[in-house]
Amino acid sequence: MEQILVSIDQLRWKATDRLVGCLLCFTVAIFLVIAPRVCVGDAWLLQQGIQLNNGYDDNVRLRRDLKDSASLTTLAVEAGARRLTESSQYGFRYRGDFTKYSDSDRDDLDDTDFQTFDALAKINSNELNVFTLRAGVSRTFTDRAQNTDVQIDEVDEGEIDTDVGITRLQVKKEALIARTNWVHSISDVSSMEFDYSYFEANYGRGDEIVDLFDYKYHKSALQFGLYWSEKNELFMSVDGGYYETTETNQTNKILGIAFWNSYRLSEISNIGLHIGWRNLEIKDEDLFSNDRGAVFKLYSSKRTELMSLTGSIERRLSPSATGRFLQNDVFELNIDRDISEKISLKMSARYFHNESINMLATNRSDREYAMLEPVLRYFIERGFGIEYAYRFRWQKREDEQESAESHAVMFSVFYEFVGGY
Repeated sequence: MEQILVSIDQLRWKATDRLVGCLLCFTVAIFLVIAPRVCVGDAWLLQQGIQLNNGYDDNVRLRRDLKDSASLTTLAVEAGARRLTESSQYGFRYRGDFTKYSDSDRDDLDDTDFQTFDALAKINSNELNVFTLRAGVSRTFTDRAQNTDVQIDEVDEGEIDTDVGITRLQVKKEALIARTNWVHSISDVSSMEFDYSYFEANYGRGDEIVDLFDYKYHKSALQFGLYWSEKNELFMSVDGGYYETTETNQTNKILGIAFWNSYRLSEISNIGLHIGWRNLEIKDEDLFSNDRGAVFKLYSSKRTELMSLTGSIERRLSPSATGRFLQNDVFELNIDRDISEKISLKMSARYFHNESINMLATNRSDREYAMLEPVLRYFIERGFGIEYAYRFRWQKREDEQESAESHAVMFSVFYEFVGGY
């Protein structure tokens, strides 16, 4: 019986792979062939890019022992379009990178791919109402970070996937994201906003036993805003979420209230503080538990002609492949600096500490993860250049005494095009 179930599971994932692959290929074909004809005469902004990376990683799967060093070659492509009018905004984007490993110390290191497709529609029905609909599908692996929100709108930074590195195996992850938002202006100084999002994650197991759970997560929020002055904005929100796994009887319900303040320090910088309280109900068959705690976020950003800087410190709850909610303490820092007309420097730093708040959880849920990645770019011509990057990763699991780390270097050639029809 177990062999039959495994075979059915493998067939389901093979069918899903083909369906997602056909959908993404069809989308790219539509964009490359038909989109230019449709875009003629409209205010469409097109973005296309291709990048070829060659590098080396001394611990690809971030293992404490039996490290798997390998050379890697990655082909990354991106194609997207966005149309802006006085009353609407539409956009879509495909991103994919395909990595091939060679000269590895281990035979079980498989090639990987990372593919996402995002779409957005934003409509100002009148001066008082703005409607936004977003959707996206993605396919990646658990050893790669993934944003769990679509990012067609550059203002939306998305949420970081804190399940990255949760297992030492290369487990395929497919996700579906949908989000709708309505903003209503009550007056010149106040507004009301309703937001609903749906996230579904499915994990491919193959022939190996992997203790990861497919799950679905619904989240809704009602927010009220008050524009106190030109520099100061106050907000209050009430939100709720429902989390369930498809392979266990456990469900999680969360309800929270939060207040935050956004203050513009100058025309190029701002700072914000978000603080709230949440209540989590956990039901696992006949067992029931309740957990309460604080959530917060402190963030700041600064943008000039030559530099952009964003940083945040946050405590939040996130759904997880472990079959339960995790409490995340997260730190993020992103710097993008133009050194000269042809040279730019980017740096991304990320740290999170995951902690399970369910007494039934295993110690594997509790871990620390950090990443630091500086990137140096040199533009030979407009849109064309070379790139050198270094990436450091570190992880410490609660059930292990020693930590694991990885060092990787990459050299790339890239081409980017941004233009309109």
